[in-house]
Amino acid sequence: MNFPSTLVTVINGYCPPGVTNCGSNDMIHNFILTGELGTQINDVATGCSANSYNDRTSQSITLYTGRTYTVQVNSLYPSGQNFAIWIDFNGNFQFDTNERVASATLVGTTNNAVSIVIPTISGGATTGVRRMRATVAYNVAPNQCQTATSFGETHDYTVNIQQPTITYSQAFTNGVTPSSQCSAWTSFVAQLTVRPYTLLVIRGTFDTVGATVTDPTVIANIAAALRTSGTYGPVTSNGRSWAVGGCGGGRELSAAGTVCWCNTGYIVRPCIGNSNWGGVNTATCGGSSQTLTVEFFY
Repeated sequence: MNFPSTLVTVINGYCPPGVTNCGSNDMIHNFILTGELGTQINDVATGCSANSYNDRTSQSITLYTGRTYTVQVNSLYPSGQNFAIWIDFNGNFQFDTNERVASATLVGTTNNAVSIVIPTISGGATTGVRRMRATVAYNVAPNQCQTATSFGETHDYTVNIQQPTITYSQAFTNGVTPSSQCSAWTSFVAQLTVRPYTLLVIRGTFDTVGATVTDPTVIANIAAALRTSGTYGPVTSNGRSWAVGGCGGGRELSAAGTVCWCNTGYIVRPCIGNSNWGGVNTATCGGSSQTLTVEFFY
């Protein structure tokens, strides 16, 4: 008896775009987007691509969650050009309906300013390197995949989605009084203005994961106390006792329940004025040489 067999090969890949013809100038001609950390996509005068698709994923940009950006974009057909952008936040090789981050109708042939709204983590964004798809379509709603809509063009880009962070990270040496590390700490705490903080992390050489706070109220109070040279706590959060207070010539951040004491724990006090600058998962007085990092995510 013969049994017919079928071999199906499934490859992770993105769907072909829904537009197939830009020969009448229905193309994405300019696409200019400035991101974070000095990154930019500056795609100018790209013209009409073969099969109305241009793989521009070699161009990468960094964007932050919870931020709004402005892309300058145009088509050379003067009317009826509808434009949209999607980002594959969940990494499923699809551009889901809820992953659309921009939508507009382009006016004329000069650059149009279109807002790109990156959601927060709780709103559906995820951090990491993702694919971003931009499509212009004539006289219909842009379609990220599926049914062909005839006139228009699609560009794919690479985007690195990150959560905005205020970071302090300095190397400390056993037995050496911090100097530049204190100056960096002073600059760091001055940046801790009122923001919608979501995560606080203390980590270092001897614990690269670190101790965390996820309670927004506790994080905001810690930030305020550091910025204003105030005191706060101790308060228990995520299984640790957190406090801010004075020690020597500056503020100390402690996840050890006490301020300005020698112990084994998670303490950062770069401006103490002596070599007892703290430590992460080590002795906090006379600690081993290590890097100490404090991060406020928002």
